[in-house]
Amino acid sequence: MVGELITVVEMKFSKEIKALRKRSEMTQAAFAKSFAIPLATLRNWEQGKNEPSEFTKAQLRRSEFIAALENRDADALKAYGEIQKSMERNALG
Repeated sequence: MVGELITVVEMKFSKEIKALRKRSEMTQAAFAKSFAIPLATLRNWEQGKNEPSEFTKAQLRRSEFIAALENRDADALKAYGEIQKSMERNALG
């Protein structure tokens, strides 16, 4: 059961990171370079093979939120809010 829960969480993050990159309209290579992440690492995250530390996740989410604020992107802000709610629900079990 614990393994299944970890897989679900990883799958959710893999979808989240891929959606974040696509909203940024960046290729994997450009996104990885902009965050100083090895391309292979980003690919592994998007495929759900592994995931970054909680600190790195927070940094990625924060950067998306800041970009959305700067661009006054209502859709991105709404998506960010939904991600935050989903994470809170997952943390509470």
